[in-house]
Amino acid sequence: MGSRLIFKQHGYMLIPYLIFAANQIGIFDFLNSSFVSSYLNDLVALPIILHLALIPMKYIVYRDESYALGSTNILITFIAVSLVFEWFLPTQNPRYVADYFDIACYASGSIWYYFAIDRRQVKPSTNKTLRRLEIYDKKDQ
Repeated sequence: MGSRLIFKQHGYMLIPYLIFAANQIGIFDFLNSSFVSSYLNDLVALPIILHLALIPMKYIVYRDESYALGSTNILITFIAVSLVFEWFLPTQNPRYVADYFDIACYASGSIWYYFAIDRRQVKPSTNKTLRRLEIYDKKDQ
């Protein structure tokens, strides 16, 4: 039963990981597409980053398998990644190039993550979360 729950919550996350791995090892090279070589990793970057952020929050911080990041955290992550990779790094290193289509790919990946992963999970109420944090703080003292 537990493995079914994990697959139900994380099964859709196999898609971006598999796309990223396939692109890295060259499976899509036969397409000879500049979109695939330039933007596919940007498209799956935010779902992977958000999922990697979700795992410790879900199992270590809140200890609640139903925890979800929520639209605010997803939006903040999207803005931070866009600013760092499309504004800050291009001004610091010529290797990085600012490309507004990358931002569109980050946005698409964030939207996909929100609807495919985040909304599928039951979000804890704020009060429940705050009570849990208070309990953990009391145990540490």
